[in-house]
Amino acid sequence: MTTTQTTHRQGHCLCGAITITARQAASHVDACHCRACRRWGGGPFVEIDCGSDVVIEGAKTMTVYSSSELR
Repeated sequence: MTTTQTTHRQGHCLCGAITITARQAASHVDACHCRACRRWGGGPFVEIDCGSDVVIEGAKTMTVYSSSELR
């Protein structure tokens, strides 16, 4: 049987208005290097299993930021 360690993780957006807290996030990171993931994100897709105990604060201030003009 494989045991997965979990840890409390917290992060925030660049301006700090939105915080994300995952109380039982996995201690390892998974990555996919397939062509579709690399094309979609400009590099490998990286993820961490945060479980279902995730709290997002400040979500009402969330918006889309255009860093460059769309073509």
